[in-house]
Amino acid sequence: MALSDKRRAFVDYYLANGFNATKAAEAAGYANARRAGSRLRTNEDIRAEIAARTASRAMAADEALQRLAALARVSLADFYDVDDDGNLVLNLQRARESGKLELLDGITCDQRGNLTLKLPDRIRALELIGRNLGLWVDRVQQDTTLRFDMMTDDELREYILSDAEDAACVADEQGEPTGGGGTEEEGPSTDRAA
Repeated sequence: MALSDKRRAFVDYYLANGFNATKAAEAAGYANARRAGSRLRTNEDIRAEIAARTASRAMAADEALQRLAALARVSLADFYDVDDDGNLVLNLQRARESGKLELLDGITCDQRGNLTLKLPDRIRALELIGRNLGLWVDRVQQDTTLRFDMMTDDELREYILSDAEDAACVADEQGEPTGGGGTEEEGPSTDRAA
């Protein structure tokens, strides 16, 4: 079913404002924007229109990686030719025809009228590609320093007891005695002064 002009305006505003139904209903001219936005958002025809438009605008992961790769590969050589005298000559027509012009972050003009090209951040593009491909992992350094001076007596007691229990479990798993005086064969350890 075709949407009315008012409902089509709601969808336009809804997509433009970041999916805020109340603001979209208000901009489309509905009297009670909050109630209308909630009701319109659940309407099947409107939901179908929103789904169709967002699907057509969505970028697939492959396309995103291709665009990042193009940003990483862009070079000044894509925009300049060399004349017979060895001078660089800006050739925006060739850049446009090869699809490179859209990769620029901007073009400015200095005081003498010379154009300056701003290339994209190629390192950032490579970083994003590498992260997507799992080439490296961000590491987080954690501070594991225990501050005994900041612990209460109960926290300190709990820490000591849990540490002793952990040591006993490890020793038990390895078949070692947990007592404090050597092995049975050696007998208790003593300091003998000779």
